[in-house]
Amino acid sequence: MSVPLLSLPHRVLPFLDPGTAYSVLVAVTAVTVTYQLASIYSKASSSSSSSSSSSSSSSSGKIAWVHLSSEFDRGNPSALCSRLSAELDKPSSDLDASFVTECLQALRPHVDRRPPLTLLDSTLPSLLLEKLFPEFTPNPKLRQDYTAHVKILSMATVLLMKFPTGKLPAFLESTPDAVPPLVSALSRCLKVAAEEGISDGGVEVLEDSSASSAAGAVIGIDYDPSVCALCTKLSLIIGSTCDSSPSLSLDFADAAILGPLLGLLRYFAEDTHLTNNVLYCLFNVCYDSRANKTTLVQMEGMTEVAKSIKRVADKAGRGEGGKKSQSCVLQGLGLMFDLMRQSPVGDPDDHHVLPSGLVGRARTQAVNCGAVEMFVSVKGRYENGGGGGGGGGEEEEAAAKVNVVAMIDEMLRGLGVRVEKKQQQQQQVG
Repeated sequence: MSVPLLSLPHRVLPFLDPGTAYSVLVAVTAVTVTYQLASIYSKASSSSSSSSSSSSSSSSGKIAWVHLSSEFDRGNPSALCSRLSAELDKPSSDLDASFVTECLQALRPHVDRRPPLTLLDSTLPSLLLEKLFPEFTPNPKLRQDYTAHVKILSMATVLLMKFPTGKLPAFLESTPDAVPPLVSALSRCLKVAAEEGISDGGVEVLEDSSASSAAGAVIGIDYDPSVCALCTKLSLIIGSTCDSSPSLSLDFADAAILGPLLGLLRYFAEDTHLTNNVLYCLFNVCYDSRANKTTLVQMEGMTEVAKSIKRVADKAGRGEGGKKSQSCVLQGLGLMFDLMRQSPVGDPDDHHVLPSGLVGRARTQAVNCGAVEMFVSVKGRYENGGGGGGGGGEEEEAAAKVNVVAMIDEMLRGLGVRVEKKQQQQQQVG
């Protein structure tokens, strides 16, 4: 057709009577609309067939918006939370993991928004911790599902990490029932990693979250990096919430957090990033709680802590790990110092320190796993200009090195080791 359909009425109508012209106009309009709809359908069919052939190759990239098809769905955080909540209310067998993944991805930009959304005060934390975490906590018995569950939990954990300062601790303080799901996720991830290790070299399955069962894990075997990354994020979240709100440390201890943390130190021993975050978490969980320190020492926790620091310190001595290894050593030394120190005024009711009997037990555990040699080695590197001060300018690093050496000297004295200042040693040599 050489003449476009829509131009026909303008060419023909002037030569027709009004009634005929109206009939022609209606007919031409109907034909035009039909023609355009047919064209659109043809293009859509061809594009859908081509996209279906390439969907498998692009499945590893961005998530295709299958369920949340409209901009309203993705742009309305309250509607997203409502739809996600409705999905999580379904029986476990009917849950659509891809839909949950879409909702979490769509919520990400809303969590980053400033000023923060009011739904971050309770709606979204409650949805994630009280509904999503219990539903998608990895189950080592369901090997075909645990990878997808770990991915979903990782996305949810990133959302929690993006919350403005104080929002998550405030919610956990007001909702103690939201604490156990975080601990359960850590514990179950450890079990998943252990069970996966069976096929890679044999590892005892962790039947519970105690330190004795964690000791069954084999160090250095291959493990799923996605599980390790999730545990790293969870340790950071728990540690930072206890740092912001010390009262939460008791809630986490009541939920048996110490066992999984010690298990992570042993099982993921070669991962410096995870070790650093777990030590940070242990420090904040125990710092303001004599009860938590007591439990940690009774679980032989000082042994696991000292072994972890020694492994990372050996890496740092070989020049491996860079700033991350140095930061991990500093974090671990701070935890050991906190566990071995005594009240300067001898106050038996000082809740920041252990009773003298348990301090002696902690020091014995440290000595038995080679802490003295490790202290001397780390001190030597700091005194000789190595080690690093954990970042900052030259003056800050110099001050940090002085503080680290002083802390190590104090721990060595507590272990009965004679400590001499570097200047005195140099004078004796001269």
